[in-house]
Amino acid sequence: MKHNIKHILILVLSLSIASGFTPKKEIDPKQEKKLLELITLVLKKTHYNPANLNDDFSKSLFNDYIIELDPGKLFFLESDIKEFKKFETKLDNQIKNKDLTFFYLTYDRIMMRMQEAKIVYTNICMGRLDFSLNEEIKIIEDNLENSYSQVEFSKNSEQIRNELRLLIKKRVLEDIYKKLKIEESKTISNPNYKSKSFNEIEKECRELCLKSFNRSYYNYQNLNRDYFFGKYINAIVKQSDPNTQYLKPEDKMKFDIDVSGRMEGVGLIYKYTDNFIEIKDMFLGSPAWKSKKIEAGDVVLKVAEGNGDPVDVVGYQLYDLIKLTRGKRGDVIKFTIKKSDGSIKVVPLKRDIFEFNDTYVKSVIVEKKGKRYGLINLPKFYIDFDYENRKESAKDVAAEIELLKTAGVAGILLDLRDNGGGAISGAIDIAGLFIEKGPIVQVKALNKPKEVISSLNSNVIWDGPLAVLINNDSASASEILAAAIQDYNRGLIIGSKNSFGKGTIQDIVDLNQYNYKTDVDLGALKTTIQKYYRVTGESTQITGIESDIVIPDEYSYAKYGEGNKKNVIPADKIDAASFKKSYNKETFQDIIKSSKKRIIESEYFVLIDKKAKWENKPKSNNSLSLNFQKFSKLEQKKEVEESKFKNLEKYKSSLIFKSTLSELFNLKKDEALQIKRKAWHEKLSKDPYIDESISILSDLSNNNSGLKQISFKTD
Repeated sequence: MKHNIKHILILVLSLSIASGFTPKKEIDPKQEKKLLELITLVLKKTHYNPANLNDDFSKSLFNDYIIELDPGKLFFLESDIKEFKKFETKLDNQIKNKDLTFFYLTYDRIMMRMQEAKIVYTNICMGRLDFSLNEEIKIIEDNLENSYSQVEFSKNSEQIRNELRLLIKKRVLEDIYKKLKIEESKTISNPNYKSKSFNEIEKECRELCLKSFNRSYYNYQNLNRDYFFGKYINAIVKQSDPNTQYLKPEDKMKFDIDVSGRMEGVGLIYKYTDNFIEIKDMFLGSPAWKSKKIEAGDVVLKVAEGNGDPVDVVGYQLYDLIKLTRGKRGDVIKFTIKKSDGSIKVVPLKRDIFEFNDTYVKSVIVEKKGKRYGLINLPKFYIDFDYENRKESAKDVAAEIELLKTAGVAGILLDLRDNGGGAISGAIDIAGLFIEKGPIVQVKALNKPKEVISSLNSNVIWDGPLAVLINNDSASASEILAAAIQDYNRGLIIGSKNSFGKGTIQDIVDLNQYNYKTDVDLGALKTTIQKYYRVTGESTQITGIESDIVIPDEYSYAKYGEGNKKNVIPADKIDAASFKKSYNKETFQDIIKSSKKRIIESEYFVLIDKKAKWENKPKSNNSLSLNFQKFSKLEQKKEVEESKFKNLEKYKSSLIFKSTLSELFNLKKDEALQIKRKAWHEKLSKDPYIDESISILSDLSNNNSGLKQISFKTD
């Protein structure tokens, strides 16, 4: 993917936002050393192939951590880096000796440089910017690491000031151009409208830019050393592979919520606005949403537990507020909020369990030319061990299949697009719903014998036509499932040329299980423990799953996937497992040929292929003019190019989408579900990939009698 490193205008101040927020309580320096020791020990004990602590490791860690702290090279000076360089080959020894001198030095320096940056960007935003000058800003298109090596650190503070000025100028220029277009539109629709002058708009845009920067800076200054120490630990563990990750306590909490697909709470989503915590949104179906008493834009002033004393939360970090509002299901929490009209209200909300996102399996009946097909969408492979009514992806998929069978569908499409994985057991069990009992995946730790994992399902519940839809973001457990379907010739894989290419398995190690004589929550380590292989012995690592039918998409010409990460574990091959294929592959050839013909003749897919080529075309110029006239001409030219792809937004299929009888019953009593399903069906009707996949499924069902089952073994 592309990164315009030198002109990203979040200033890296927003590096504080991307990964969440940490509590204000600082970790004791002794605790930091204990955590470093523990992480090193656990990594060595559990990782598939932990990196050796040597000078090469040290150099790589040094570069990665400096990039993490200052990706745009907008804070550190050349002299800072020269001072840091004395540690470049010594970090391995520092880790062994629990020495954090380098970390403390870089932490103190980045904090100082960021404080200096606030003064600089404030002064720049306070003064008028001249867009008549022929100035340019350097644009670098490449991955982060390569871009970083192509840019030099500033020699002095004046040079940094100039870099910040150019960044701000670019941001303001982009906003001016957009606002002038809006003014022009208003003038056309209303001849009596008095449009704003260029200078008025320029001033507005500078003020907006300053407000945005201050918001980011406020978030950053509330971070403590713990946040940056987490980044340092992650830079260490990622030397072994990119999927190994240290999870701070709040990150572990988010991970658990993500895997389970549900959470206990009131369902409010917050954001910072000028030192206040504001309601950004609410989760559909949550207690807050059901109350109808809270709206986006409300400001949270106080929070009280039941009849307890209200706690003033002005100035709180988001994570602190979230911790304050979490508790037992059924307990009441009272929010004192300020409405947009200035009125103050106290809103009581009862904590409850709710689905925090469209995490769970859902299905829909798709009608095409009088025939019915089933579409099952699986966003992730989830499992929840703690909830009494335990949700599990395999169990839920099985239930949806039964509902679709009752509806009389002629084929099933399993949509795994954007499914980044989850519980691998779910992928294995779901494969067993379509494939007769047999091996699904092979796993292997380094220098240990392989393990063949089979589905325990004794009965296939769907033996009819099957297709699986994937894209570049289908990864890990999704690739295990898709690979099994493909290797058994059980169905056709449709979509992107390749899936993501993550062929490794991670385990979560709770660091608190080790007796380190501390009451502080140490978090967890997500560590790579094994690689998985297809039943054929092939690896999905880096290469991913190759679709049987490739449909052009936005990533067709982009560098994307596991192979574009640093420290990636290489792919290899092992012996095949013994398994029986479901169908003869040649039986699908006519269906594949028919689909390819439709795709080639489709105006939409031809157009999206052209757009993908255009978006990934190498840029002839690596700089952008900050002269308003030149910038405007460039934007107008870009708009002309983009207008060629306007028809992509108008796609609408003739497919009809209907809920199953069971869901229709639930819709009557669940307003949130009504909203979700209506939006989903509308989205599906505008999805050409679903349209073509159903056409393929139709061909499969029409040819079902010709699908000859075969029964042979491969060694």
